[in-house]
Amino acid sequence: MHRYYIYVPKTVEDMKEDYFGCQNTSCYEWILSKDEFNCLWNCRVFEYLNKKFNTIIDEFEEEWIMYQHLYLYYEELTKKLNSLECNDEIKKLIEIIDKAIECRTLIGFIL
Repeated sequence: MHRYYIYVPKTVEDMKEDYFGCQNTSCYEWILSKDEFNCLWNCRVFEYLNKKFNTIIDEFEEEWIMYQHLYLYYEELTKKLNSLECNDEIKKLIEIIDKAIECRTLIGFIL
């Protein structure tokens, strides 16, 4: 069964280890259910993030956004996300964005 993850390494060291493929990194992790993924997909959250941050967040892709970009556009980002129709999922996504900024690492997407 395919699993969908959104994660934030807890430290810069964890971020480095994740980059080099270490499996023992410490991360905040959101394992999305199929319904959560579909809600975010259908609300076009990933499409918005792709345009905003010049990424390719898509199924069967791994992508990440550095915390500096999230911090720089935080107000605009959260305003746009909150305007979308999947309230519970958006709240969780904003919480994990907040963690990326707090930890000064990144937000990663494995979809």
